[in-house]
Amino acid sequence: MLRTLLAHASLPSYFWDHALDTATYLLNILPAENKNNTTPTEKLYHRIPTYDHLRVFGCLCYPLVPSTTIHKLEHRSYPCVFLGYPPTHRGYKCFNLETKQIIISRHVVFDETTFPFANNISPAPSYDFLQTTLSPLLWPSVEFPTVNQPSVQPLHSPQSHPTNTSAQTLTPVSA
Repeated sequence: MLRTLLAHASLPSYFWDHALDTATYLLNILPAENKNNTTPTEKLYHRIPTYDHLRVFGCLCYPLVPSTTIHKLEHRSYPCVFLGYPPTHRGYKCFNLETKQIIISRHVVFDETTFPFANNISPAPSYDFLQTTLSPLLWPSVEFPTVNQPSVQPLHSPQSHPTNTSAQTLTPVSA
């Protein structure tokens, strides 16, 4: 489940510890078939877990910044990446994309269809090297005779035809 969480969100591997914590949390609240569909949390705390607080791992989120820490005209939230559930608080762990800090907040707005790290994937590699490396191998290096072509003149400046037009003869190349 750890690799699946990281891959789905396109998160780098250095977020593995947050993915592991989230996977452990999810496995502890999911029902187990071999234990009469009870959860480990239900066995330990004798209460049925709720699922309404679950969110998509690695999605874009906007945690509310407390008004005591910001100026009146500053932003009230910043774009973050959802990294899971803190073990000691009720709320959500959010990775701030600008400051690279983890924020724990209860008041978070989620965009569960956007994954910020999915946009950082490098573009597809260019295959221009095939043109230069393979073309000498595919085409023999034979000098082909060239014919001098008359230059093309623009339409707005007509010129007279040359009076001396002699055709050049090509000698066949013997193999």
